[in-house]
Amino acid sequence: MNKYEELLELINRIQENLVDLFSSGFNAVHDSTLNELKELSSLCESFGLSFGNESLKRIYEKLMSKRHVFEFDYSECVDEYCKLNEYLVRCKQKLEIMKLKDSL
Repeated sequence: MNKYEELLELINRIQENLVDLFSSGFNAVHDSTLNELKELSSLCESFGLSFGNESLKRIYEKLMSKRHVFEFDYSECVDEYCKLNEYLVRCKQKLEIMKLKDSL
């Protein structure tokens, strides 16, 4: 598997987890999803995707802190979710361009 495919696979995994978060309404997030967010954050760091790394960390930390409070402001998680999702779409677009350039 080449670097583009590995990066695309990582982006797809992140997007799948974002869909899980969106489906749960950020309300009943499973431990496995939280653990996956933490792992994906580390993988982003290893690929040099610093924005993805930081966004996943912020979402993870917000959702973990939710467990210890009665009132929770979801707007911060939703905002971070939207920014991360847009970032991932842009990363995929850039990967496609880079793949085309390399194939020429």
